Amino acid sequence: MATDAADISPDQRPPVPGLSLRGRSVSRSSIALAGAVLVLSLVAFGLRLNAAEGSRARLSTDEHAYVRLGYDLYKDGTYGDPGMRNPLHWAPATPAMFALAGHLDPGHPLGDARHAGPDRTAQAVVGAATVIAVFGVAALLAGPWAGLAAALVLAVFPPAVLLGASFLSEPLGGFALALAALGLVWAFRGRRRRFAVAGGLLGFACLARADLLSAALLVPVGVALATSGRWRGERLARGAATLAGLLVVLAPWTVYASSQEHRLVPVTTGTGATSFVATYLPGNGTLFGAKQHLLPEACVVRPVLCRLRKRGHHPSAHAILVAVAQHRGPGRNSDVVLRDEAVKNLGRYGLRHPLSFGRMETGKLWRMWGSSFYGPRWRPQPAWLPWVHRGVVLVALLGMVAGVARSRDRRLALLAAVLVAATLLNVLFVAEARANARLVPVLIAAGTAGAVMAVRRGGRRPTTAARAPVPL
Repeated sequence: MATDAADISPDQRPPVPGLSLRGRSVSRSSIALAGAVLVLSLVAFGLRLNAAEGSRARLSTDEHAYVRLGYDLYKDGTYGDPGMRNPLHWAPATPAMFALAGHLDPGHPLGDARHAGPDRTAQAVVGAATVIAVFGVAALLAGPWAGLAAALVLAVFPPAVLLGASFLSEPLGGFALALAALGLVWAFRGRRRRFAVAGGLLGFACLARADLLSAALLVPVGVALATSGRWRGERLARGAATLAGLLVVLAPWTVYASSQEHRLVPVTTGTGATSFVATYLPGNGTLFGAKQHLLPEACVVRPVLCRLRKRGHHPSAHAILVAVAQHRGPGRNSDVVLRDEAVKNLGRYGLRHPLSFGRMETGKLWRMWGSSFYGPRWRPQPAWLPWVHRGVVLVALLGMVAGVARSRDRRLALLAAVLVAATLLNVLFVAEARANARLVPVLIAAGTAGAVMAVRRGGRRPTTAARAPVPL
């Protein structure tokens, strides 16, 4: 009886032509492929570093916080300083990256808005690394040509290039999620411990962008459903390994953050503010709308905010929301107060004005994916940029859907499910164009691979790697 390829031990499988890991010769095509990927990553690095040149009038609130946290880690090894209010509002991976960049290049200041300092260089390096990760995802799914096509698109994708000039967490979040996607696709052809590695990479993505946590917690369930096995326990074991890897990576930070706040803090303390803004109908579920509508109430507690507004300055959303929380729950933790207020918003607006609330939620989907994001708007957005973004997103989406429908590849379906889950969860919260920036790399990889798989495999049966049991 014929033996399924996936039932053969990885050590017994015949070597793949052109590859070498144990002393075998490497073909010229493999060398050319590696060279092409390297060139694309260098192009991505150069474009992003070039975009980072030039002066900035000022940093946004989030940029200032990430840079300040990175500087504190670099200088004192502490997360935040006594003069910083609620440093745990921001996820730790980007400040840690900035601190590392400062140690590697101590001759230039962090957060310099006038020159391309070490933190901007780090953003460019992350952009180049994301191109390599995207190549790996698409190549494992549909071959090297799909990988090269996906890497080329991301390397020159204008919003991703311009985003590298910011001091935000989106570049690292996109890289971490692409790396997690690569780990998941890679795990399907290996032993159970690979799923633990993939889960650990998901944990890293959550430390870069806390809003990915809800979607990441659904991935172990998706792994158990997407992988096949000779008995149900195998699926559960792979899902459990993914969850274990996720929790192991998150645990040290969760313990630290929770000990600082004296309550459970999985990654950040910003969930209350996000939930409140997302359910605040007068502000149409947007941060800008909430700022405008809540400023008078915030000025009751902090009159300086209105004085700043009259002078032409724009108070930060964080300052306004903290003041509102102090007004509605004096003496209580602002994040807890805003979380309680979000629950009240569901009854106040969701139940009493269901049609208006429903329109607000529907509009969030277009607001999330219909526009491009390349960082704080310190310069005008070119008119063509949103259309380039929409075109790339639409083509990638169609390719991903076609690939899932025609090839029925479970790895591709799992990546599509992750993107859908992240989108829906963002729509439930504050769906801004900023949220798509960290999902676009995986979408480009999945869309390119899906298009190639749909054309090449057509109505054929799923490949062995996608449908056969994974060896333990």
